Amino acid sequence: MSTIPHYCTILANGKYPEHPIAQKSLTQSDFIICCDGAIAALDSDGLTPHKIIGDMDSISPTMVEKYRDILIQDTDQDTNDLEKAILYCLSQNITKIDIVGATGFREDHAIGNIFLLSKFVRQIKDIRLLTDFGLFQPISDEGTFTSFPGQQVSVFSPDPNLLIESVGLKYPLDKIPLTAIHSGTLNESISDKFSISAPNGVVIVFTTYKGKS
Repeated sequence: MSTIPHYCTILANGKYPEHPIAQKSLTQSDFIICCDGAIAALDSDGLTPHKIIGDMDSISPTMVEKYRDILIQDTDQDTNDLEKAILYCLSQNITKIDIVGATGFREDHAIGNIFLLSKFVRQIKDIRLLTDFGLFQPISDEGTFTSFPGQQVSVFSPDPNLLIESVGLKYPLDKIPLTAIHSGTLNESISDKFSISAPNGVVIVFTTYKGKS
């Protein structure tokens, strides 16, 4: 491939996605970045990434030898492998990123990966984290989401003082702060779209797939 596209998919760990939407993002991507040891799962499924990025502490010698030409080793211990992959995307001017396999193993890793989205929302035009149940999408200031009645929606605010407003949710947010991390969970869409406003701030919105509500 002579040029790097504006859209890529990152496989964050070896917990391979099972939901068709998450799988589609990976199997139909025209540029795949694999985090370190996750290459074992990708390789076993017959897919070849364009880059493997990480500190290389969990990749087998067999995979190192097989993919040595596309390895990017970064030993910085202040960033995890997913953040290293996102930073690489930024360096290549990639403006759309799907992340899969980021919540399947340890819960502390899952929480860290989810809230990592808020760090990059102002730098990357479109970044999403896909699970087997739905999507995590960060927004800055405001955002409108295509939806369906009954879709489950949760809103997470890294800033407990940020005033948040919603339109189109069963339990409206009326310029209120989400003072605890769980305060905005278990809401529901009542229409084919809803919007969230968080002036001068960042929130992360989780929406379920159809059939997963």
